[in-house]
Amino acid sequence: MIVIKETHLEDDLVQITLKSKALTVSLLNYGATLTAIQYLEKPQLLTVADPYAYLQERLFINTTTGRITGRIREGQALIAGQPHQLVQNEGPNHLHGGDFGLDNRFYSYQISQSSNQATVTFKTQLPDQLGGFPGNIAVGISYTLFEESDQIRIDYSGIADQPTLFDPSTHLYFRLAKNLSKIWLKLPCQAIGEINPDDNLPTGRLITEGELFQCFNQGAPITDLIRLGQQQLNYSGFNHPFVLKKNQPIIMRQQGVQIKMSGDRDVVIYTGEHFDGHLQTKDDYQINQRAGIAIEMQRFPDAERYLGLGDRSIQANKPYFFSTTLSFNQF
Repeated sequence: MIVIKETHLEDDLVQITLKSKALTVSLLNYGATLTAIQYLEKPQLLTVADPYAYLQERLFINTTTGRITGRIREGQALIAGQPHQLVQNEGPNHLHGGDFGLDNRFYSYQISQSSNQATVTFKTQLPDQLGGFPGNIAVGISYTLFEESDQIRIDYSGIADQPTLFDPSTHLYFRLAKNLSKIWLKLPCQAIGEINPDDNLPTGRLITEGELFQCFNQGAPITDLIRLGQQQLNYSGFNHPFVLKKNQPIIMRQQGVQIKMSGDRDVVIYTGEHFDGHLQTKDDYQINQRAGIAIEMQRFPDAERYLGLGDRSIQANKPYFFSTTLSFNQF
């Protein structure tokens, strides 16, 4: 039976912990945040030591992002054939739903449990024109821990009263060991999206060959992937979208733990280039540059500008649903 604990902190923060034999999952009711995962008592996520830090600045560390995840060039979106000017909150561009997104708000929540699983469901409402998006939208984010299979499933749901854009994600940062050469990543992809280093937006060019492309598909140490990326992509690390192959999981291995991540979306990989050390984890692990790698299941950023790279629009009164599954085992 999964053990559930609710801890009521100050400033309306609530931490909810789900614990099975092998996995411990910690959540916050602010940002529907997956603050920590421990597998066999080893930390897997980059976990901020002070939960109140989320109230003081927008961290985007393991929070839910949206109404859309990622960037939109110049905040200009065409929705149901009509142009909409969205909030420009990263220079001239739109990022992660604007100034007030899914990451910086409190949620109501409900806990349910059966003999071999437990679920925490967070709910909120986004009003019409928030961030410039049309439509009121009811949002649900659920985290389910499965006792026997050592899996965590994240479910995203939404229903809007107008056509709008909706593409939420949990902005997961997996904690990286200080020796990056010991961390192995396999990302089965059809293509790597080139980005402009000046604004981190896709150029529309897709890379479907070369040593970097082959190494992502075959699996390689992260140090090798970063080195090849610097040579081929002219970028210091990664903040790139990948078009994933269908029904093939992302696999990461470090310190004897293998993590498989699956879902029917594309993904953005970001190597935490902006981290500057002003935050720490509970065990005094300083969050410096490349202390974590973000693996964000989402549609291709700015996809509306590029034919065939995905659709982030939803219709009025038509339910949206998407799941991401994390599986853990020893290797």
